[in-house]
Amino acid sequence: MTEDPNTGPLASARLLAGAPGVDRRRFPKPGADPRWYQPDHIRDPARVRSEMATQIAAGADIVLAPTFLTHRRALLPIGESRRSREWTEAAVRLAREAVEVGLGMREEAADGPPSAPVTVLGVLPDPDMDAEAGSGRLAPRDAATERDEADQAAILADAAVDGILVEPRPSLARALAAATVATQTGLPTWTMAQVDEAGRLPWGDPVEAWAEAVSELRPELLLLCGSSGPANDALRELVTRAAGATPFGVLLTAGSPEGAARAWLESGATVLGIADDATLASLQPLRAALDTYATELRHERQTQDAAWTAWVEDAALRAPGGRAVWLGPKPASLPSGFEWVTVEPGAASGMPAASFRLVVAPGGVPAAQAARLLELGGYLAATLSEDDGTAIARLDGLRLLERHDRTGAPPGTWIIARRED
Repeated sequence: MTEDPNTGPLASARLLAGAPGVDRRRFPKPGADPRWYQPDHIRDPARVRSEMATQIAAGADIVLAPTFLTHRRALLPIGESRRSREWTEAAVRLAREAVEVGLGMREEAADGPPSAPVTVLGVLPDPDMDAEAGSGRLAPRDAATERDEADQAAILADAAVDGILVEPRPSLARALAAATVATQTGLPTWTMAQVDEAGRLPWGDPVEAWAEAVSELRPELLLLCGSSGPANDALRELVTRAAGATPFGVLLTAGSPEGAARAWLESGATVLGIADDATLASLQPLRAALDTYATELRHERQTQDAAWTAWVEDAALRAPGGRAVWLGPKPASLPSGFEWVTVEPGAASGMPAASFRLVVAPGGVPAAQAARLLELGGYLAATLSEDDGTAIARLDGLRLLERHDRTGAPPGTWIIARRED
């Protein structure tokens, strides 16, 4: 039943850091600075690198390479579209450099190496934010947009980002088209949408419509953002239901209400973050909330594991030894006095019936399937789903000896039972 605390449900949700400052701003008008037309990471790389390194030092697990203004459409008005690849690659290189610097700062502060690598995402903005002069003559607008998105997604892939973040689009069709070109690169794709407190998108559809459609593309993550970092109960339930089996994350605003991070974590969010103004001051409270929640989960699971170990030992003491099977990943220790076999839950259906004196099923195996492996007089220690818990009385030939209904996460029932015929 024990899980690796660095993976699965025990792993801390990851912290995403968006733009640290003014890196998303439109290009300024010509002025005293002869390099006014260059994106910030080209014009002032030291500042951008330092700001991103500070994000890492603050505990960010995911950062965005500053590719907000390096796509062809953004560079077209200033006559620099030919530099799209060069400046995109420079943004990714700078992000990698910032990660190294930031991890060094974190290691020095913590007096030890960081626990996990940092993910660098390349941003795929909406090119329609920058109209293409003459696109009506050269190609239909949608075709020109999809061309630019596909070109930039390919450049990001060539620049060796760890994944692509597709920023919000103004319609479901545009969101799907952008997510499609990102997934076609073969890179992990994170697709993002703006959602209001009623769970509706800017074009009026409910969040479920977007989540269901985009999930068909198998993105790595659905990322939601709201103007005020919404965390009301209704929206959390709506988003959780909409995401279904696809992991989801939420971008809060700097200074979101205390408890917002905790509420989203309890709803199942695997990524939390700050979109704009992701600075040391805005990230540190969120990092603290994530770490506190992870520590509590770990403690809860350790307590549960200790209780489950005692439960299995109780069943083992009742059995006089013999062949035993553990239906699941092998635990750190097994009760002594038995000839143990460990198999994955999916293999239980193919095992011979009435072959074991002790059967342990931590979860994932129907009660009837685990019970049929028991020889006469054998004992079953099992974690059952809620449905199995109500059906245990109908298991033929088994006498229920102990039952414990758990109310924690996840809920369910522990039983000890004996085969008597």
